[in-house]
Amino acid sequence: MKDIELKEGGPPDTFDNTLITNYLKCPRQEYWFLRGLDYVRTPSYFVWGRAWGATLNSWHHQENQGKSKEWRETMALLAGGKVWNSEPVEIFDSRPNDTWDNLVSTFKYYIEAYGETEPWQQIGDEVGFRFPIPHTLIFYGGSLDSYVEWKPYGTLEREDKSTGSYITPNYMAQWGSVSQITGYTWALQQIVEKPFGVLMNVSSKRPRKEPLLRFSRELQTRSEWRTAEFIRETVRIADLIRGEWDQWEWPKWGERNPYSCVGGPGLSPCLYKSLCLQEMPPWELEETYNFEEQFSWRKKKWSPWEREGEEDGN
Repeated sequence: MKDIELKEGGPPDTFDNTLITNYLKCPRQEYWFLRGLDYVRTPSYFVWGRAWGATLNSWHHQENQGKSKEWRETMALLAGGKVWNSEPVEIFDSRPNDTWDNLVSTFKYYIEAYGETEPWQQIGDEVGFRFPIPHTLIFYGGSLDSYVEWKPYGTLEREDKSTGSYITPNYMAQWGSVSQITGYTWALQQIVEKPFGVLMNVSSKRPRKEPLLRFSRELQTRSEWRTAEFIRETVRIADLIRGEWDQWEWPKWGERNPYSCVGGPGLSPCLYKSLCLQEMPPWELEETYNFEEQFSWRKKKWSPWEREGEEDGN
């Protein structure tokens, strides 16, 4: 998408966790993201997470359907492999655990850790959502990894997370302060009357002598006050994003925190950092910069809320 197309198209009316957090890290990053500038080869750590989610969704979707463990395992890895092979993947020597082979072995340990049956039933997966925010003209959207029914708790979103680090108490504790989880809780409140919250389903890619320590689960809840506060803050940030169409400056806030540009512990480097070194406004690069040498262009506008996953027919 060209600069003029983004500008004349006007600001978005739907916001998700990615658009909100991208902007808070750096408005310039948000600008390039909205224009659709993307990787030529997707980093393996991104593809690993997507393939892992597809593998788990297939595995849990097939539960209680009279299929053998071997059949379910095969189908799950086929689903994950389809995602892994759907785009060019960039493998890094510095990240030896972000490989398909490690995903397969991690999945086998996952089955060993949790067995063939769960205390909950998966109801649907990759469920897109888009709900109006009361008293505004904007929407909050996104996509739930899956949602489950678990007696006696009720309805929960199951959030599948993978990490290259060891799973520690501090790592698990962070999810109590993550706005993405609060947003999913708010979305569930729009779908069912009284959802319980979110089941964090965390897996480590890092091998261990005791492989079952690579997995951890935790139930996360949010009060009505916290979800209401989250929505108020979302509206304020969305107003800032929409205000960029009045100023059209998209400042480089990321340079105030270099980790936002070059990456750091738990942070990947910004895809667009080389563009910010060009001594001209980004809209002036169109005539002189060869984007195709470093980037590809996303074929569709960012809209994960349009995803339609499977409903469990059990």
